[in-house]
Amino acid sequence: FPVTIVNHGPYANVAFLLADPVVYTLGDDGLDEHRGVMQVLLKYPRGQGSGQLDEKADAIRESFRAGLKLNYDDQEVTIVNTGMGNQSDFENRFVCPVSIQFYAFTRR
Repeated sequence: FPVTIVNHGPYANVAFLLADPVVYTLGDDGLDEHRGVMQVLLKYPRGQGSGQLDEKADAIRESFRAGLKLNYDDQEVTIVNTGMGNQSDFENRFVCPVSIQFYAFTRR
């Protein structure tokens, strides 16, 4: 869907890329494993320097460190890894992807 930028400051696009669930344990009360990646695409205006973009990417990586367990109600998600891709210059902005790999188990 189209994105409308309301100012000329920094922003991020966030997307979830999910694999198909996999049977983890058998039986009616078994568990399914879900794996995926949360992709954060940071976009900072040129002329503000790439230092601010680096700081934000580092803050995201610190917030989602490997082994971190996040909970909402009875659902737990475990962070596997967080990595930062190479910066590029696109449409007059510094752009940098930050990928957060995770997994979770759900009851069938």
